[in-house]
This record gives sequence, C-alpha cells and structure tokens, in this order.
Amino acid sequence: MLFDNGTNSCFETAVSLSEKKVLSWKHVPGVQPTMTADEMIECEQAVLKSPEFQAALKKQYGITDTSLVMVDIWSAGQLR
Repeated sequence: MLFDNGTNSCFETAVSLSEKKVLSWKHVPGVQPTMTADEMIECEQAVLKSPEFQAALKKQYGITDTSLVMVDIWSAGQLR
C-alpha cells in the first residue's frame, strides 16, 4: 500500500523482487493507509497547541507546560 500525501490517494501495488519490476499498480479510491510519520507528528503538535487540550491538562492535572507532555495519537480522542 502506498499513499500520495499530495493528492490524498492510496495505491495498491505488487512487485517482484526477483524480477525487479512492478507487477501491478492500482488506485484504491476512498481509502487511506495507516498514518505517515509526518502525519503523526503533525497530529501531536496540533493536540498540544489546542486551547481545549491545554485547558483540560490544567484542570485535570495542573500542567501548564505542554513541552512536558507526549501525546499518543492512537489514544487522542475527544476530551471530556
């Protein structure tokens, strides 16, 4: 599975390692593979900059310095 971030497109491909060639290449519309490393970093930064997240940190834990916080994107759901 390959993802073209620029066009938000997913492609399914098969390659032959022994023949060193692409066997198939197919666009899969409406699908996005697992997040890229860049997207994970962007997500964490967006959450840390969120005024709602910062307010919840302060209210629940008394934390005001977000540089001390690591956000696991897989668990970053709606704040309650």
